[in-house]
Amino acid sequence: MQIREYLKEHTLLFDGAFGTYYTKQFRPEKEESFFPEYVNVSRPDRVKAIHRKYLSAGAHAIKTNTFGAYPGILMKDAGETKKLITAGFSLAEEALLNHLSKDVKNRPETTGEFARRAGQERSAEASGEEDYFIFADLGPAPGEEEKERILAYQMAIDSFLETGARYFLFETLPEEKTVLEAIRYLKDQCPGAYTISSFAVMPDGFSSEGCNYRDMLAAAAGESAVDAVGLNCMSSVWHMDHLIRQIPDPGKPLLLMPNAGYPVVRGYRTVFEGNADYFARILARDAGQGVAMVGGCCGTTPDHIRLLADRLRENPVRHQGGQGPVFKEPDPALGQDHGKRSDQHLYAATGSDGNSSDKGSRDSGLSDRGLSVSKDQDAFYQKLMSGRKVVAVELDSPRGCDITRFMEAAENLKEAGADIITIADNPIAKARMDSSIVAGIIRRQVGLDALPHMTCRDRNLNATKSLLLGNYAQGIRNVLVITGDPIPSARRDEVKVVYQFNSRKLMAYMKALGQEEGTFPSPMHIFGALNVNARNFEIELDRAREKVQAGAVGFLTQPALTTEAIANICRASETLRAENSRIRLLGGIIPVISERNGRFMQSEISGIDVPDALIERYVGKDRADCEEIAVDSSLELAKTMEDAVDGYYLVTPFMRDYLIRRIMERLPGR
Repeated sequence: MQIREYLKEHTLLFDGAFGTYYTKQFRPEKEESFFPEYVNVSRPDRVKAIHRKYLSAGAHAIKTNTFGAYPGILMKDAGETKKLITAGFSLAEEALLNHLSKDVKNRPETTGEFARRAGQERSAEASGEEDYFIFADLGPAPGEEEKERILAYQMAIDSFLETGARYFLFETLPEEKTVLEAIRYLKDQCPGAYTISSFAVMPDGFSSEGCNYRDMLAAAAGESAVDAVGLNCMSSVWHMDHLIRQIPDPGKPLLLMPNAGYPVVRGYRTVFEGNADYFARILARDAGQGVAMVGGCCGTTPDHIRLLADRLRENPVRHQGGQGPVFKEPDPALGQDHGKRSDQHLYAATGSDGNSSDKGSRDSGLSDRGLSVSKDQDAFYQKLMSGRKVVAVELDSPRGCDITRFMEAAENLKEAGADIITIADNPIAKARMDSSIVAGIIRRQVGLDALPHMTCRDRNLNATKSLLLGNYAQGIRNVLVITGDPIPSARRDEVKVVYQFNSRKLMAYMKALGQEEGTFPSPMHIFGALNVNARNFEIELDRAREKVQAGAVGFLTQPALTTEAIANICRASETLRAENSRIRLLGGIIPVISERNGRFMQSEISGIDVPDALIERYVGKDRADCEEIAVDSSLELAKTMEDAVDGYYLVTPFMRDYLIRRIMERLPGR
């Protein structure tokens, strides 16, 4: 029986976790624990034993032990990785043959190449028997660039097709674009292959790349090469059940493989201690309401699958082949939160736009949540969009705990007419007071809009979301998103640096958060950096376009001190505005305050070009003369960019806010 026919009659039960169960059973060496794909060659008996345990527990679909079988991840070349894939598929076949041999008379049909090699003949008597399926299992492909990840997928796919694999599970995916390209490649090579695209999201519905699960599932379900979609890993069964009840029917079979609860640390080991019976009860209920495929991810064991298999046998479900989910009465043992009336649907009701039909009712309760939104909290953006020239002034966050001088400067700049204060996020990776905390202090004590810089360095998704929620609560409505400088290190891993995503991915995550019902009652505006001093400005423009697609509403440019930089500002203004009339551009200006300061920036500060002719103007001058030159040269630059920008972004040197106030008094267009 083919899998499509099988799913019309049955819920397909997958196995549980391999890696965490292997670690629990055998306490392996560190290398095997991190890369269990190695044991396909070094410990084949253990691999087969785990497959057999899941089959004996009742699984009818098993995954090959090849989640990370890509060159690079395993520190192996393509040839060695191919051996691991070939061995992994063969071990799954051998385990299944061994399981079926216990009842030779009733052995069902298996996958194509496997059936041929096993010499099986399908009999009329066996035509009603349930089938078993071996899925080629592939996790996210490695690589910084999309083309690298696609190539890794293609190499793994080719290796699997040579083994005879025809069922493919692409799992634990953080985004959809790359895997959909890989699946299209697979279907070109093997049109009859069956493919599942399964995404991993946290309980709030966002992946490690900041992608919303609704968007990923919709994109995958809309791809003709994808046969089924699903969710696996990162979330428990309770949260995964909750997530699928917030989406419209994907129109394709749905797979659910939750974790066994959430991990805890015991000594030096990470373990899962979720209740297996609770896991089985909820998943069986979901199967009864139309989920076509169920199984387990991290922390699940044969016990979880055995309990789930028992419950599925107690309540067999005939899936109606695209005619909608089947609904069953709730299990009282699941508790009030899980009790669903029989007339409730598994999927959310949708309007014509595909959004949840209760969106309006959710948005209407803002006052009940204690959130107040006033126009003055977004005065900067309103002025920016009105067409009036704005002035953003950057102040360096305090080095220590004393904020007295910083706050004096902020007060002075507000009186001089600054529209917003920007605060850098540990520039050149040198620790200062947190930019978001400082922004909140400015908002409360000075009553002026603040724009904290937010880097991608050293924050994961949870930390980023927490910070954004805190910023919103403090009245912060604008954020400048940048990748951030790496931390210098004399030795490898002396200071660990985390970059979970780049600025474009962080912007896309923030945009998706803003679209999630109830996260931000009013918009959080995302600004990006534009390096007008880049050697290849065409690449920088392409990145700017990607940032606009990711959610950027405007750009603050790097300080422009050369004619080339001014020309690039004009070009960016013309290009980006032609493509999106709502994009706004603030031209960057930093006063050079001395010959020494100019030569330092010229030699050591990345992204700033200081022309020799400007530096020569400072030679032999005292401080007062140098400051006059700094004001005059800054105003000259502002005049050259006036028609191309929507405002100015002034960077304060060494907390000399009085210089900035002098420049602000004479800025053109103000």
